[in-house]
Amino acid sequence: MHDRCSSLRRACARFLAGLLCAAALGGGPAWAQLADVQIVVTSRTATTTGYNEIAARCPAGWVALSGGVETGTWTVTTLAPTFGTTALFQLANGTQNVAPDGWYASVDVLEAPSSLALAVVCARPAGQVRTVVASARAAYGNDTTATAQCPAGFRAATRSAATWWCSA
Repeated sequence: MHDRCSSLRRACARFLAGLLCAAALGGGPAWAQLADVQIVVTSRTATTTGYNEIAARCPAGWVALSGGVETGTWTVTTLAPTFGTTALFQLANGTQNVAPDGWYASVDVLEAPSSLALAVVCARPAGQVRTVVASARAAYGNDTTATAQCPAGFRAATRSAATWWCSA
């Protein structure tokens, strides 16, 4: 599975691609290995301008497929999955035996007070899942790509803006 990434706004940022791989059971598509899907939304009020954070978690035993933050009078600086208390950028390149369990956003709020809302799409996997991480250095104004592939016996379940996910 390949993905082309758009330019990053900050110089020398690290671009990460994550792929959630699902076990390929019965030869069907990987998303068929995901039972029950639900959206978890969290919100809060930012009372000060500047950087603010917000996170949403999936129920125990569920995996995060995608996430998004409501737009408003702020600039999104980070939008990425979380792995317990570990951020995506803290994972090493390669196949990881962890699955994302939530979503995180940091925003630069221009006007306060301001309402922030973050949603995460969660699913209950029917089999094993793996996360494949790939990273590349990005400079302001330059396109950067990072490519990740699921291990043998796994298929890509979903992908999102800066991350891809695979499951078994």
